[in-house]
Amino acid sequence: MLIMFFGRNIHEFVRFKWIYFFLSLVLMSLSFLFGEYINGSKNWISFFGITFQPSEFGKIFVILYLSSILRNNRDKIDKYMAIFLILFSLIFLILQKDLGTAIIIIFLSMLMYYIRTSKYKFLLIIIIATLILGVLAYINFPHVRVRIHAWLNPESDPNFTTYQVLQGFFAMGSGGFLGRGLYRGNLELIPVNYTDYIFVSIVEELGIFTGILITLLYFLFFIKVMKNSMKMKAKDESKLLMVGFNIIIALQTTIILGGVLNLIPLTGITLPFISYGGSSIISMFIMFGIMQKLLEGDFL
Repeated sequence: MLIMFFGRNIHEFVRFKWIYFFLSLVLMSLSFLFGEYINGSKNWISFFGITFQPSEFGKIFVILYLSSILRNNRDKIDKYMAIFLILFSLIFLILQKDLGTAIIIIFLSMLMYYIRTSKYKFLLIIIIATLILGVLAYINFPHVRVRIHAWLNPESDPNFTTYQVLQGFFAMGSGGFLGRGLYRGNLELIPVNYTDYIFVSIVEELGIFTGILITLLYFLFFIKVMKNSMKMKAKDESKLLMVGFNIIIALQTTIILGGVLNLIPLTGITLPFISYGGSSIISMFIMFGIMQKLLEGDFL
């Protein structure tokens, strides 16, 4: 639908920047206004029997808006509106307790600004903003404190707060290098084995080898897209779109793999193209479809 909306010329999409801006505001705040709490976060909305996560699609429109204004980067109104959009999104994501998506928005927006301007201050903003967000979340949200406690002390409370982390390690360890075999894993012992811990389920059944292979495929995908996007020197819109979508996929992969391996606190982010969830899968394939069209040159 987005590809049809753009038409065949990528340069036409900048005309609709205010539509992207409005849709970003709506989608980022919708769950807070009408959603319900699930696992400590207010991320989901039920609409005529269909449950979906608006922020998954909101990320797409944030990228579209930033790409459409950063091509010029001279209009002061655009700069102020971009700052407003980023802050608005962060505030509502924090209110919804969707800290994983909030972190992604910080990294995404500042990295896009850095790539467009080559100013290191945007990298510094990422570090400072992430630290501030982490401290505020730890102080105000009990479930965040529980997750950080489980991250720092995974063996302190194996029957409650750290159960998820320990079961993940046990499952991956029991799978060994080649796995226990398809459908032979103890999935009932792994919490949220089809979303947050889908990678753990895969490693248990198909082995550490498959886990390494999946990680390598994500890495190669990121490198390939970045190399192609860097060739788009004269096509800022194409370059920024490619980089923006690639950053989303790379960040989500890094956060979820880091979480299940206990390298960072678990945030509830989905593993791109693999985790169960209609909103996540659809939004990922929308981004992938646009990236593929850009690579094919249909929009150029």
